[in-house]
Amino acid sequence: MADVQRRLRIAQFLEYNRDGAFKNLLAAEEHLRYARPGTTGAEAACIIKHLAEVESHCDEAISHAAELGYDEEVELWRQLRDRARELRYRIMLHGVPRPEDAIREVRAMRRLLESFNPELSAMGCAVCGVVEERLSGGGQGGREARAAPPPAWAPEPNPEGLNRGSTENPGGGAMATLGEVLTIYAGEHVGKGILRALKEIDLRLGTAANPPLQRVTTIASIGAGVALPLIAMSGRVRRPWDTFLVLVGGYLSTVLWDVVEEMTAGGTATAGLALAPRVYYVAPPAATAPAATTPVAQTEAKAV
Repeated sequence: MADVQRRLRIAQFLEYNRDGAFKNLLAAEEHLRYARPGTTGAEAACIIKHLAEVESHCDEAISHAAELGYDEEVELWRQLRDRARELRYRIMLHGVPRPEDAIREVRAMRRLLESFNPELSAMGCAVCGVVEERLSGGGQGGREARAAPPPAWAPEPNPEGLNRGSTENPGGGAMATLGEVLTIYAGEHVGKGILRALKEIDLRLGTAANPPLQRVTTIASIGAGVALPLIAMSGRVRRPWDTFLVLVGGYLSTVLWDVVEEMTAGGTATAGLALAPRVYYVAPPAATAPAATTPVAQTEAKAV
C-alpha cells in the first residue's frame, strides 16, 4: 500500500513537470513573437528564463519517470532538456538574429513534448491557422496578428548597429554604454600594441628590410586579421569578447594598406616609416685641453 501511495505521489510530481514544461514553452514562444530581429541576449532575458524553467522541469521529470520505470519517457525528457539548453545558450551568447527561426525551434520542442503527452497538443487549433503561414505573415489572421500592439513587457526597439544594446536616448538615437566604449578602446589599443611588438621582432630578427610579404609583421598581422573575426563568429566567445576580438583583428588587418603602398611604390613608401632601423645617438667624447709643450731651445750652428 505504501508503495502504491509513493508511486501515485511521484506520478503527481511528473504531471506537474509536464504542465510546467508545457507552460514555459508557450510563454517562450509568446515572447519570441514580439522580439525584433537582432534582439540581444540581455533584451531576451525573459525568454532565457522560460527556457531555463523548461530545463528544470525536464531534470525533475527525468528522475520521476525513472522511478516509475518509464524508460522511453526518460530518454524523451532528456532530449527535450538538451534542446532547451542549446537554444538558451545560443540566445544568451548571440541573441535572437531571426525570431521566426527561434519560434520554429520552440515549436519543435513542443511537438517532442506532445509526442508522449498528446493531451498537451495545441498545434491543431483552427483559430490560429497553419503554423508556417502565420510565421510568414500569410494566411488568415497572419497580417492582423502582426499588427497587434506588443504587450507591456516587450522591449522597445533600439537602433541597429554596434550599440544594439545601448541605452535609450530621450532625444532620439542611442547612447553608447561605458562597457561598449571600453571594449572599443581596449581593442584599438591592444591592436596597436601587438603591431608595435611585431615590428620590434622584425627589427631584432633583421627581417625589417625584407620584402613586405617576408616580414613577421605582415604575416602575423594578416593571419590574426583573418583568424580573430572567425573565432568571434564561432559562437564560443561570450560578449563583449567577441567584439573585442573583431576590433583587434580589424586593426591588425590595416597592415594590408602599408603592404599595398610599399609594393606599388617600389618598396620605398613605408620602409622608412614603419620599419626603419633604429638610429642611436652617441655623444662625442668630452673636449680636453691640449697638453703643455716644452719649449725647445734653438742652438746656433757653429761655424767650422
